[in-house]
Amino acid sequence: NLLTNSATSKTDSGISFEVNADRTINIKGTATNDIEYDIGGYPNNTKPILAFKKGINYYLSSNGLHIKMYNYDGVDREEVYSGTGGVIKFTDGDRKVTEIVLSIPNETKVKTTIKPMLNIGDTAKEYITYEGNDAVVYLDGNTFTPKDIITIEDGTPILKGVQYPSSFIQGIT
Repeated sequence: NLLTNSATSKTDSGISFEVNADRTINIKGTATNDIEYDIGGYPNNTKPILAFKKGINYYLSSNGLHIKMYNYDGVDREEVYSGTGGVIKFTDGDRKVTEIVLSIPNETKVKTTIKPMLNIGDTAKEYITYEGNDAVVYLDGNTFTPKDIITIEDGTPILKGVQYPSSFIQGIT
């Protein structure tokens, strides 16, 4: 699961959001206003929590509810994605995401449990909770752990279990 889930339990404009221990979210009520409920990141966050690579298929599971993803650069809040899930693929360039919200329009009645998940591929995988980005990187005889700061200048994600060519190392600082 690539979807960072930092949602919190709360009630907003008639809708109750209850986050369970496995990070699934019980949602019920009738919206009295338009709602954008944060699932990952938060408004005015400028640090990317997710990076989509051009040409790679991702599958977003949202139980049919509307999800929006934004990138905020400190000035502009750009909508990167808006939809109810399924296959997501960007063909014109990479995308960074700083906030992910569940978007519920005014007067919408909801009673469901969602299992927010994003995986690589064309189909949904079985739900698992987001486990973080812990990784060990071996580079030129050195070992880097999550305590070390590794920045990839172009926002490229390092994926678990993938071997990268030496040309990839040039982007790591």
